[in-house]
Amino acid sequence: MFTTNSFKGTWLTAIFFMSLILVLSCSEPTEREKLAKACDNGETTGCFKLGEMLEEGQAGPKDESKARELYRKACDGGDANGCNSLGMLWGDGIGGPKDKGMARELFIRACNGKEMAGCYNFGLDLYKGEGGPKDEVKARVLFKRACDDGIMRGCFNLGTMWLNAQGGAQDKAKAREYYSKACKGGDKPSCYNVGLMLFKGFGGPQDKNRAREFYKMACDGGQATACYNLGVMLLKGDGGSQDIIKAREYLKTACEGGVEQSCD
Repeated sequence: MFTTNSFKGTWLTAIFFMSLILVLSCSEPTEREKLAKACDNGETTGCFKLGEMLEEGQAGPKDESKARELYRKACDGGDANGCNSLGMLWGDGIGGPKDKGMARELFIRACNGKEMAGCYNFGLDLYKGEGGPKDEVKARVLFKRACDDGIMRGCFNLGTMWLNAQGGAQDKAKAREYYSKACKGGDKPSCYNVGLMLFKGFGGPQDKNRAREFYKMACDGGQATACYNLGVMLLKGDGGSQDIIKAREYLKTACEGGVEQSCD
């Protein structure tokens, strides 16, 4: 009896481990493995997405150097997203050497491939004169392309260039228009600029009541100077009714955000 039971136990154990091996061998590949296979098969989107995962440390450890390689493979295969992401790594010196000139070349490739983030980044390089000559006229054109495609920082930068006559004539009405578009798209510094222009009557009619609204949007988005301006308006009853309690709240928020004059 003893010998029979021992044999039965060993036999059942063997079946269990064989089943476990079979289950493990048939388990679904990870997302990284799927993308690696797609990339090896020439699917450039797989290379790009795997590069993103490695750069950001999604579903595994970060490997920014390997991310560079994958973005390069995607870019060389015609994936404009890969060119833009590779350009950002070159520009910031992440995962390898820093080279602003190389970054600019990659942004140009991305932009030519109709990747609007690449157009925005190329515009930024032209605006700052990074990686090559400065060209504010062309920067305006690129920021407009990015803005028209929904990149709100492109709208913000375009508004600033119209306001400051950079790369062309000054037009405060156009500046207000582009800041308004960027604000509507969630860019809080633009909301602050619209509030300021409404308060001062730049680029259109003065409207202090609406200025309050835009300052509030900007303040709620972390723009401490907007909190200060709104607090002062509430304290004085400028642009609407006076509210000393709320004024103190906004001034306190501004103080905590680093606006020293609101701490008095």
